[in-house]
Amino acid sequence: MGPAQIGFVIGAFALALLFAAVWLIFSMAVPGLRRNPDVSYGVAMVLAVLPTLMTATGINIYNIAGSGLCVLLLIWQLCRAKARLAAAAAESTNGN
Repeated sequence: MGPAQIGFVIGAFALALLFAAVWLIFSMAVPGLRRNPDVSYGVAMVLAVLPTLMTATGINIYNIAGSGLCVLLLIWQLCRAKARLAAAAAESTNGN
């Protein structure tokens, strides 16, 4: 894998992350979506894959790799968000 291919993967990752980040910023402003990370991150994952399907050159392995890396990052963030939500819920029930 040469520098040009690595650049394509990084570009696809950045574009996928941009689409997902815009949605996640919006969803954090809506209380219902903030309390349900499965929905917010699920939509973000779909939006992360969307640029792969809509490229002018068509679907290629570099776009798939960049979007795949973004989806893996979003899955990791989803697990962290669920853990924080569970910890906050446990803390609020212990505090009463």
